[in-house]
Amino acid sequence: MIDWRRGLAFYYRLQEIVIDWRSWSVSGTQVIRMINKARHDAHRTDVLNPAIEGSAGHATLKRSMRIVTVVLAGALVCGCQQIKAMTAEARVEVQELPPVKPDLPSVPTLPPPPHPVRYEDESYSVYGLRKKMRSVLDSDVSLTGYVVKIYEPPPCPRAKRRKKQCPPANAPHLWLGDVRDEQDRTKLVLLGGYAENHEAIADAIRLERRGRKQRIPKGSGLLPIPTDFGVGNKIRVKARFAYMSGAGFHSSQGVLEYGGHETLEKATRGR
Repeated sequence: MIDWRRGLAFYYRLQEIVIDWRSWSVSGTQVIRMINKARHDAHRTDVLNPAIEGSAGHATLKRSMRIVTVVLAGALVCGCQQIKAMTAEARVEVQELPPVKPDLPSVPTLPPPPHPVRYEDESYSVYGLRKKMRSVLDSDVSLTGYVVKIYEPPPCPRAKRRKKQCPPANAPHLWLGDVRDEQDRTKLVLLGGYAENHEAIADAIRLERRGRKQRIPKGSGLLPIPTDFGVGNKIRVKARFAYMSGAGFHSSQGVLEYGGHETLEKATRGR
């Protein structure tokens, strides 16, 4: 009897080799080596089995193995040629583009702050007071600035003043800035609470001209009414910084409630 199972085993092994080759898991050289090894293993099995060696079926099996080997080798060569042709077709010509030079704007130079946050005497500027607003709100502060504008009540004829028929005026207040002629109102801070009304300021000025001092009841906690406020004067003021003052002034940028001042520099005439 001829052991056809050996021939079938060789045939199946050849199929596995072809599948590995098609799936690109082995190279062409490895396929040839694997076919030769399969032939050698089949031949060695036949030699070890004398009953099969020399039989007519054995010769037929060997011829079949040679034919299958030649066919697979031919298919391998054709396949390799097809792969090379496909690779050549798929090859794309790459054109090198000129180098790109980024044209980016230069890094901007940030201007320095317009004013220091605090001066050497630890007093704030208006700029610094706004910059540190969250940390200084609802606290007593010292601020150095210029009197930019002083509120003036609407004009009223003397006859109406005697009869007290003048329209009501706002409480005395002024605006401070970091420069004398500041025109931007967002850079000004309001100061109020230094006098109850304008008549009180006028009385204080008359007393000063006569060389007399203002009468302040002891223990009242009241401060002398300032008489030296003038537009252009540079002052250092002590005040309470809050959204609303005791005199009713309020602002989302904060207002100052007067607590004392010192005139550092008076405006020259003609200003």
